Amino acid sequence: MTELITFLEDHWKKIKKLEVREHNEVPNRKRDQLKRDYARVIYSTSFRRQQGKMQLFEVNSKAFHRNRLTHSFEVSQIAHGIVDELKKKVEKEIKAKFKNADIKNQKKIEENFSKMSIVVETGSLIHDVGNPPFGHHGERVLNDLAPDVGFEGNAQGIRVLRKIEKKFPQSSGLNLTYRTLAAIIKYFVPYDKGKKKFLYRDDYDELSESLKDVCNNKDLPFRTIDVQIVDLADEIAYCAHDLEDALASNYFTIDEFIFRLENIEDNELNIKSKKAFNTWVRNAKTFAKKKGDKGLQSEDYDFYFRRELISIIVNKLIEDIGVIQVSPEFQSKTGTMNKEELGFKNYEDLAEALKTTIFKCVTSSDNIMLYERVGTKILTKLFELFMNDEYNKDGMLMPIEYRWNREDNENKEVKSRKVLDYISGMMDTYAIEVYMKHFGEDPFNVKYVREIFSSPKKYRLRKKNIE
Repeated sequence: MTELITFLEDHWKKIKKLEVREHNEVPNRKRDQLKRDYARVIYSTSFRRQQGKMQLFEVNSKAFHRNRLTHSFEVSQIAHGIVDELKKKVEKEIKAKFKNADIKNQKKIEENFSKMSIVVETGSLIHDVGNPPFGHHGERVLNDLAPDVGFEGNAQGIRVLRKIEKKFPQSSGLNLTYRTLAAIIKYFVPYDKGKKKFLYRDDYDELSESLKDVCNNKDLPFRTIDVQIVDLADEIAYCAHDLEDALASNYFTIDEFIFRLENIEDNELNIKSKKAFNTWVRNAKTFAKKKGDKGLQSEDYDFYFRRELISIIVNKLIEDIGVIQVSPEFQSKTGTMNKEELGFKNYEDLAEALKTTIFKCVTSSDNIMLYERVGTKILTKLFELFMNDEYNKDGMLMPIEYRWNREDNENKEVKSRKVLDYISGMMDTYAIEVYMKHFGEDPFNVKYVREIFSSPKKYRLRKKNIE
């Protein structure tokens, strides 16, 4: 296996040329290009809209669980922690290999880590800007509604940043550097029916062409070191913070969760990982008990247990990251030519099992089922409404930036993409508001909710779930 420092230096060389913008512009002040990307992102509309989009739980002003925005901030913090951990490991490698390290080379390494930290933080903040209302369920619904063009959250994020957001009147998008854009391109493959992860064909073709010029026709550097870190940080956030929200909201107890985890299908979780997780849980319980022994109220036990467990999970998974080999299947799926990437060396199966088990436990609850099925109705009806030529002639019912030209009235693909752009940019609450405006009914009303279930008895709808 390649040494970490050699692995990183190879990636840094490949992405150096990506620190240029898609469209030429004259900077009005002397600022670092990557830091300017960060500023453009946090002041963008699509970034702020994440506050009204569900992460794993429904958007509810009375509940303080995470939304897409808070999730993105946490992914950013974890990504920064991964960079710090990699830096420590590299320093350890250098000390072990060289008695007198080259000062000039050390400065270069320091500079590369500094740049990487900025890029992964920015990438973390924008990795979900393309996600639609009603979470991953909404993503699947929109993809099913428009099979000719396809919809995928990551692909939509690239489209938002390149074509929908505004920075300059003469060009579309935020005009970020290629390196920042690449920090969220997890899959560099074009859309084709049946694929679950992809880039839209126009974005794929345009980026392929322009990056050939930037990289002098050499192999495109996907997946970059930055997106590998953002991807891992996202995985860790799912494993830890979604678990914290689920425990706090009483979707299950920790013992119920361990039971589900240990009885996972296909024996995906090995004995070593099971023992490790049980040890983490025991340590968190011991920590919480000690806090309780200091005179705290008994109800505080759960709070300290959750916080300590999540802290342990995050730290252990970050420490486990190193250089791993990737399979040909992974290369084909993601469009990368990397034979090695950053990944979990010992706990890959545990991270996947945690994420899968949390998702299954939460999405099987009646409240989440109800919220997602109402979301299905809202997204389907809105898509059909805005695609209706008589009701939405020339796209006039949508904001001007989403309307199509009259000559495209017969072009279903153009219209579908514009409608998807508009709907996917909505916050959950705004989608509900637009639905009520056009259909004059509350989508959460018992009468209408029952209509969207094929077997109402199966889900045992109760009025208290709707109020």
